[in-house]
Formats: sequence, structure tokens, C-alpha cells
Amino acid sequence: MSRLESIVVGAAIAVACPLLLFVFCWWTTAALQMNRVLPISVDFTIAAAWTGLALGVALDLGFVRRWARGFYAANLRVMVFLYLCLSVIAVAFCMGVPLGNLVLGTIAGLYVGRRHVHARASAETFAKSVRQTSLFAAAVTALESLPIGLLGLGERHITGRIAAMTGLSESLLTGPVGMGAVLVLCGLLFVIQYGCTRLAATVAFRAE
Repeated sequence: MSRLESIVVGAAIAVACPLLLFVFCWWTTAALQMNRVLPISVDFTIAAAWTGLALGVALDLGFVRRWARGFYAANLRVMVFLYLCLSVIAVAFCMGVPLGNLVLGTIAGLYVGRRHVHARASAETFAKSVRQTSLFAAAVTALESLPIGLLGLGERHITGRIAAMTGLSESLLTGPVGMGAVLVLCGLLFVIQYGCTRLAATVAFRAE
């Protein structure tokens, strides 16, 4: 791994670790509070979130170099789990807009390409892997966008704007026509994500 690539990988890990722990502690305590599972105060939720962030920074200080060295040899199940966690965070932070997921899926393509370069994999092995990865990333992006699109049909301010732009009635948008449009758009997202992931992986695999 070149020095530049090592720095980029280390920086990505250094950001991801505190972010994941921050969100995990925040959302977990908030869920327990809102569902009244435990008598947790808002102040406790805030403290738990910052504690998760601090723990992530501490883990970075102790392990980021080791994790960076083994980044391309990491367990794929762990990487898939982390990808799914980050994809949920991307949906939340982008307020349902799939831009974050498209970027994340593209990064997944870069990872797969570089992983096979460092493993000195054959072109045939890479081709099979990139196809699976692209399908997985595309499915995640499309499936996470589907419920958001369907929920959007129930928001009058959203359907009102769409009706004003398209000239269609709101009642039509909330019916089969609207649902069909959401399905078509999710299918389009699937194709775009597949192409972005595959292209990124191919470029990364062919890079010196």
C-alpha cells in the first residue's frame, strides 16, 4: 500500500469509528427513551452520544494504524455489516435523499477494486466479485429508498409540489400512479448505483 493510500485509508477509518459509535449510542438510548423501555433523560442520551464519540476517538488512537494495515484483508462479513450501518446513517443524515448512499456504494466499488489488487487476484475472480458487490450496493440503495419514497406520497406538501410541477392531481399521485413512479425511480437508482459501483471498482483495479 502506498503512503498516500495508507493515509486515505487511515483517515477514513479514523472518521468512521467515532461516527459509528456516536450514532449507535445516540440512537440506542434515544430509542429506549422514546419507547419508554428505560427511564432515560434527554441529558443522558446526549451524554451517551458524546461518550460513544470519545470511545471511538480512543479506539482510533490505539488501533487505527493496525486496522489500516489490515484494511484490505478484513473479514467481508464485518465489512458488509459496517456498510449496512453506514448506509442507514447516510439515509438519516441526507434526510432520505439517496445521494449519500450513491457515494457510499461508489466507495464500496473502490474498496473492492483495491482489495483485489492487493490480493493479486485474477481478472476472472475480480469480475465475479465486482458483479456481486455492484448488485449488493444497488439493492441496498434501491431498497432503502423505496419505503422513503412511499412514505413521501403520504406527505401533502411533497405531493402538492409534485402536482404543481407535473400538472397531475394529488389524488392520482397518492394512488397507483404515484406508487408506480416510486418503483420506477427506485429501479433507476438501482441501475445508477450498479454502474457507479462497477465503474469505481474497475478504475481502482486497473490503477497502478
